[in-house]
Formats: sequence, C-alpha cells, structure tokens
Amino acid sequence: MCRIKWMVVSLAALSATCASSWAAESFVVLRASTPLVASGSVGIRFGDPKDGLQTALQAEGGVGGGKLAMGFDGTGQGGFGYGIKVAYLRTWFEPISVDEDQDFIGLEGEISIKRLILNLGGYGRVGDGEDDWLVSAGLGFML
Repeated sequence: MCRIKWMVVSLAALSATCASSWAAESFVVLRASTPLVASGSVGIRFGDPKDGLQTALQAEGGVGGGKLAMGFDGTGQGGFGYGIKVAYLRTWFEPISVDEDQDFIGLEGEISIKRLILNLGGYGRVGDGEDDWLVSAGLGFML
C-alpha cells in the first residue's frame, strides 16, 4: 500500500508542475461502469489542448460510489485521445462486484474516439474491508 501512496504523491507533484499554461476548460462525462453503475463526472483541464495531454482534476458520483481523480487527460478532443489518472474511489449503496462503504486508491486509464470514452483501472483497498483489489471498467459519453 505504501507504493500506491508514493504513486499518488508523485503524480500529484508532477501534474502540478507540468501544466504549461493555467488556462482551464471544464468537461462533463456520463458513464456506465463497474462498480459505480451509472454516474456523472465533472472535471477541469489546465493548459492548451493543442499540447495533447493536459493536467486534469475530476470528480465522479454514481449509484455505487464516487471517485476523485487527478492526472493527465487528452480525451474527447478530436478523433482519438487518451489519459491516465490516479484516483480515490469510495463505494456506497449498491456497487457492482464489491461491498459498499470501502475505500480504494488506484490508477485509471482512458481512451476516447471522438466523444465516446472507455476507461479501465486497477485499485487497491485502503483500510478495512472485504475486497483487497478492484478492477473498474466503463463506457461513457463526453457532453
């Protein structure tokens, strides 16, 4: 678990120093995924979209839980895009394939074709709970 915490701190420091410009743009994504079921996400990207990957902060809430993420994002900005983010995920109500009221930290990747976004992530549990590992996958649409 120490490696995951080090990864979060490292990516946070890197993303804070890599933004070439602090111009910001917001984005919204509607998604169906595991374990969140159906969710909505709002985020903000910093920097120039012409540079490809931008520093991003994102919050997502759904039926099965919520997620806070930060990292690099270039999705939904043309024909093909991708991103990678470190995320904190909390389950609640009725998540898919995992118990409720658990905390996870992990790494998530995204790819997009136009505004269609696919994501896949791996998470390790933080604290007490039944599930040690969690795989998250989803399909969404950027508005």
